[in-house]
Amino acid sequence: MDETIELGVLAESFAEMLGAEWPREKAIAHSFGTDAPFEEGLWQTMADLGWTALTVPEAHGGLGLGPDAALRLHMAFGSSVAPVPMLGTTLAAALLTSAPDHPQGGALLGGLAEGSVRAAFAATTSAPLVADGEAASGKVNDLLDAPCATHLFLRATRGGATGWLVVPANAAGIAIERFALVDTSRSMGNVMLDGVAIDDASFVAADAAAEAAVTRAAMLAIAGDAQGGGEAVLAATIEYMLGREQFGVSIASFQALKHRVADHHTALAASRELLEKAAALPAADPEALLYAISAKQHATRLTAEVARDCIQLHGGVGFTAEYVPHIYLKRAKVNECLWGTRSATLDSVAELLECIGLETVSAEGTPRAFDILGKVGDEPAFRREIRDWLAATLDPAWRGKWQSARESDLRALIITWLEERRKVGLAAPHWPKEWGGPGLPFAYQIMVYEELCRADAPELDMFTISLFHTPATLFEHGSQAQKDKYLDGIVNGTDMWVQGFSEPGAGSDLASLRTSAVRQGDHYVVNGQKIWSSGGMNARYCLLLARTDPNGKRKHDGISYFIMDMQSPGVEVRPIRQITGEAEFCEIFMDDVRIPVENLIGAEGNGWMIAQSTLSTERGLLIFGAVERLARSFALDGRDAAGSWMQDAQFRREYAQYWAELQTIRLMIRKLLIELEANPDKASPTLPTFIKLTFGPFLQRYSEFLLRAEGMEAMKWEPAIPGTGHSSRLRFQDFLKSYGWTIAGGSNEIMRNIVAERILGMPRG
Repeated sequence: MDETIELGVLAESFAEMLGAEWPREKAIAHSFGTDAPFEEGLWQTMADLGWTALTVPEAHGGLGLGPDAALRLHMAFGSSVAPVPMLGTTLAAALLTSAPDHPQGGALLGGLAEGSVRAAFAATTSAPLVADGEAASGKVNDLLDAPCATHLFLRATRGGATGWLVVPANAAGIAIERFALVDTSRSMGNVMLDGVAIDDASFVAADAAAEAAVTRAAMLAIAGDAQGGGEAVLAATIEYMLGREQFGVSIASFQALKHRVADHHTALAASRELLEKAAALPAADPEALLYAISAKQHATRLTAEVARDCIQLHGGVGFTAEYVPHIYLKRAKVNECLWGTRSATLDSVAELLECIGLETVSAEGTPRAFDILGKVGDEPAFRREIRDWLAATLDPAWRGKWQSARESDLRALIITWLEERRKVGLAAPHWPKEWGGPGLPFAYQIMVYEELCRADAPELDMFTISLFHTPATLFEHGSQAQKDKYLDGIVNGTDMWVQGFSEPGAGSDLASLRTSAVRQGDHYVVNGQKIWSSGGMNARYCLLLARTDPNGKRKHDGISYFIMDMQSPGVEVRPIRQITGEAEFCEIFMDDVRIPVENLIGAEGNGWMIAQSTLSTERGLLIFGAVERLARSFALDGRDAAGSWMQDAQFRREYAQYWAELQTIRLMIRKLLIELEANPDKASPTLPTFIKLTFGPFLQRYSEFLLRAEGMEAMKWEPAIPGTGHSSRLRFQDFLKSYGWTIAGGSNEIMRNIVAERILGMPRG
């Protein structure tokens, strides 16, 4: 089979066939109950199309596709709630492929491929039968698909080995007791064995690798089923809301409902990234099983939550059997229980996290001449050189020194660290060579930030606007004279910049800004006020948005972009004390401030368009660095709590759940970085919104979790540590700071409106 098969095309073919053969009307009718344990005609159609052969090796008549293809197939089943016993086929193929020499393997795999063998497969969590001797007796409870199976794969031990006993479902001595299941799209039963004839060929022993392969296949299949169900029930709910009117308008325009839908859509988009990563990992990857189990617990929980809320979003009809939310909720709750309860699954994740532990790297800390840029082209050597430089240069006690430093001393410490980075070409790793940067390929820029985060090197918070926002603006829109005048001062650390965008009445609604700039000869005279301007107390220059034409047809019209000297007469800066005790941002008052015409960036009236370049810098490396620092801090939290709150079962499970959520954010960011590297102009416009909507709430919930876990110890107040972002590991400081992420850069409420209206097509209220 061609391994380059397009997964998207494959998924579309699955959805198209199931949409035609098992439409919503059939799913609703089937939900009232049926005597048939499965839809035999649909199963045969699937077999004829080769779906049952999907993961069976080609040598046995299969297509030989991998977990990523199987994931898409099970997502399609979850979306359509099709009553077919595919899970057992997927798992039996995984087991038998891991035991290529088994005498029954060839025949069983061939039967699985053509659809004549339907397997009911017992989970590794079920109690094993003792299958010694020539006969087996016992009982297996709650076996999925047992009533429609041709073959039973029962967990068993034989001769001291653990594996699966494989027997025909119609063998003498076997009785299957079917019972009603809340999810009528599936069948389940208890299996009784009374002297069933067996021999060595009836038993498939499973070593650790085979156990892992089967478990991984099960987790991915169940996760995919849940993910498909979550996406489908939300789509059906949006469709209903768009057509339902109350008070003379579509209920899809009600903001309270739109926000809930936007949150569900965002969470499902993030969950999909986790599932696709879990399926794409090679089987030999040490994290393959961890990702698969995490994906199962995350997707099943999420879909149950989404389906439950979709009943409410439907209103009264959501409580009727004629609408689909209840079907997906029932299937989702069964998925949560398959192959282990949610608690058991989270326990497995926690155990695997302990096995993987915290990544450590070796580095030579001897001071010497470092040539980091000279290692470009050799990724391992590039990383080693950065690690050696950090080991030799970074003061291990920097956190304490920065924490206790006064403002003027702190600035000197930060500039010193910037100078150390400048010496090796890493002051601004994202800058092109023509403006004083190293011109690193994007992949190497990512490596720089990964290594800085791994070493817990301080962030250059005070220079964020200087190093990112200002060059992003000047590189694309600045004049040659502006680039020549201002860029050197940034990279050398002599000039700090502040962003003058938000105003008291224009935060998330930035286009409503009222600061005015009136042309008078060779100057613009500026009057107004800015707020939430980070680092304004130390800044020499300001990136300023002001209105030059108050008569524009739209709010965005008539806004222009300036460079303002903060030492100009009429500029007043007032620090704003935050809830953390810091004063990182300020108000800027402008009273008849004169700005030279040559400090206008771009054309007059183009400020709104230019500002998008400024704000786009927050989409890439900045958020990447913040989340990678958090990931490092997260790992340290678990390691350091090994003898304290990680001993508590509930806290361990919550920690395991948060690990999965953190990975979804990291994966979305890495996907965005890949797109930005390929073509910045064609990168996803939705991913930055999803990232913001997930990262901020995650910070809030995880930092609050640490307060609960650590108790009174976390209530002890310490001053903030500059340069640590949201990963200072001062529990209450990080908790308070987390609220900045859901407010700054456009509040999450505004972001939810964007998702609902621009992505999902819901009307404005």
